[in-house]
Amino acid sequence: MSTPERKWKHIQRRLRSIPVEEIAPRIAAEERHGLWCFVAHELEFIPRNGATCETCWDDQLEAAQFLRWVLAHPERVHPTREAALDFVQAHFAKQESA
Repeated sequence: MSTPERKWKHIQRRLRSIPVEEIAPRIAAEERHGLWCFVAHELEFIPRNGATCETCWDDQLEAAQFLRWVLAHPERVHPTREAALDFVQAHFAKQESA
């Protein structure tokens, strides 16, 4: 049985072998009603309507991939949920006006 530290190291090794943009299609498929953002040191899905939601990650590698991708996009990193919601709403408003 492996310890949580060993499991995390194993995930980190696997993560290094996966290109950061490989996860982009999976993220895009989930972003019809909101965006993934890094808010106050946590990965969160921010719905465009401002609702709150909770994500339970069954696959720690997938969670690490999502986090890595979001952190590679600094425009998605926000100090507060309000700042993230402003970003999400502006993103969708821009998309709708295009």
